[in-house]
Amino acid sequence: MIEIKETIAVERSIETVFRVISDFTFIAQWDPGVVSSEKVSDGPVGVGSAFALALRYGIFSMRMVYTIAEYLPPFRVVLKGTGDSFAVTDTIEMAENGPLTTVTYTAAFDLPDMPPHLAPVIRPLLKRIGRTAMAGLKAALSPSSGPPRSVALFSSGIHPVDRVADGLVVPGALGFSKWGHTLAKSFWKPDTELLTGKTVVLTGATSGLGKAAALGLARRDPRLILIARNRQKALETSRELTRATGNENITVAVADLSIMAEIHRVADEILQGTPCIDVLINNAGALFPQRQTTAEGLERTFATNLLGVFTLTRRLLPALCRSKAPRILNVASGGMYTQRIHVGDLEMESAPYDGPTAYAWAKRGLVILTELWAETFRHRPFAVHAMHPGWVDTPGLAASLPRFHKAIRPLLRSPAQGADTLEWLASAVAPGQCSGLFWLDRRPHGTHVFPGTRETEDERRQLLEALTAHENHLRR
Repeated sequence: MIEIKETIAVERSIETVFRVISDFTFIAQWDPGVVSSEKVSDGPVGVGSAFALALRYGIFSMRMVYTIAEYLPPFRVVLKGTGDSFAVTDTIEMAENGPLTTVTYTAAFDLPDMPPHLAPVIRPLLKRIGRTAMAGLKAALSPSSGPPRSVALFSSGIHPVDRVADGLVVPGALGFSKWGHTLAKSFWKPDTELLTGKTVVLTGATSGLGKAAALGLARRDPRLILIARNRQKALETSRELTRATGNENITVAVADLSIMAEIHRVADEILQGTPCIDVLINNAGALFPQRQTTAEGLERTFATNLLGVFTLTRRLLPALCRSKAPRILNVASGGMYTQRIHVGDLEMESAPYDGPTAYAWAKRGLVILTELWAETFRHRPFAVHAMHPGWVDTPGLAASLPRFHKAIRPLLRSPAQGADTLEWLASAVAPGQCSGLFWLDRRPHGTHVFPGTRETEDERRQLLEALTAHENHLRR
């Protein structure tokens, strides 16, 4: 048996510290040796909760399962971990010390196959691993302030390396892949912020990116409102999220977000029961290979991906404005890089219809809207951001672009990898200190790469006028 012990003190409440530490799904945020961690048991975190971890230390990789053996909030949690040839008992105790919370971590390793003469070598290695993990925990729990470093350092908010990579196109596109995500992750600061007491509205949460984002957000303990088209799928998703995270404060609202009348109805329902919204995530979107027209006479790609977002956001603004620090997050697409806005043909009536192009037009418009809204609220603590998830392996991509999906499948990210930045934008401190940016993998990127895609100020004004006119016309 080898035992190591480390103590740190952090300026966070004991309740927050306990919640972050006892839920081992957060451990990858602060322990550099943990590649991933997944809760593999149902229900709220407590005695019996199990977590599957993938670890890597140098050239060595391994998998472990940790199970909570004792759970005494907010003072003590004991987890028992098992690997292929060893076991460990982690005892983590928390105590209030004025404005600080003291965390004492004790790990007792059982290494039955280790020759006794190796103990003097293994002990300092284990102690170093424990010290590194606790240093990471202290950094993760230390209060953070200010915008991301690149935003503070560069007037555009974009790091020169990212600007060059995007401009060279191929390196920028490879950044959309799972390898791009892995590379970016090595530069991230941890995010252990909770959303307790906050209300998050998320559209398109029943599959793919949205479902992965819903799971990550639900773990952070907000009141979560899911807007979906299919009631049965939404209810099933809500139950799955509660089983996985223990968060029982998840509700469902039903609307087809390509139909403006339904958006107004669902907005009325939400506003009636939700006086304050802290985060609105406009994730729902769809690519239609063939031209379709809604019951209101709108081209469906435009209605779903642009006008619907515009209408829902405008309707929920009263509740957002009651939040102390509201955020609007719009999910765009890297495909918009190839297109400019066509304010005179938003529904692609003059040009021959092409599904991917129509989708890119709408997402280009959404990014422009993001910048316009950020400018509107520049004098308030109101963050408005757009992001794109990279190339993500989702049912929507497979159905709408089957050839593209098949061709680049080895490069595709998991939905959880694609959703990470969305979860980070909703919860972390840094993105709340800036506004109007376009994000990939927690880093701001430019919105134009190819010549001829940049819109004029007059086109931006015309876009806003056109969307407002559509909304007013449909409300008559």
